[in-house]
Amino acid sequence: MNTVRRVMLVIGLIAVLAVGVSAQEAVAEANLVDACVENYDPAVDYFPAKAEIEYAENFSVEYFNNYKVVTILPWPGAEAPQTYVLVQCGTPAPEGFEDAVTVEVPVQRFVAMATTILPALEAQGVLDRLIGVDTTLFTSSEAVLEMAEAGDVAEIGGGGSGDTSTWNCC
Repeated sequence: MNTVRRVMLVIGLIAVLAVGVSAQEAVAEANLVDACVENYDPAVDYFPAKAEIEYAENFSVEYFNNYKVVTILPWPGAEAPQTYVLVQCGTPAPEGFEDAVTVEVPVQRFVAMATTILPALEAQGVLDRLIGVDTTLFTSSEAVLEMAEAGDVAEIGGGGSGDTSTWNCC
């Protein structure tokens, strides 16, 4: 093989590899579930694992590179859907969603105002992010009771009234 062909072959291989590497960098390997983006790149898809909804109705999930929009029709006959914008923490919130609830994900700290959600939180392994409950009076989760006893989870009280002025934990 002559020298010109070798040089052209090497240049071609480098070009192909460079394109392949840059294409791979444009997609995160997995959704960030325990961390925030440290160096935001608007070309990167930070939600490569996407929910595929097959049977559920009355809600949708639209994916964008650094946020997803969850739209829920809360009950039959509702006048308007509820919209939630879930923004990957460490990235900018999108414009145009002023009327939507915007939440940075992954959620780092939260309060559970109903005991019925506690088993699901425990099963998902996110109890370490729980900082408050309405009351431990009806709580059967040993882990949550131990956290409350240690002072890691506050009893907010109020019966789910949502009056955050009474919350001493957050």
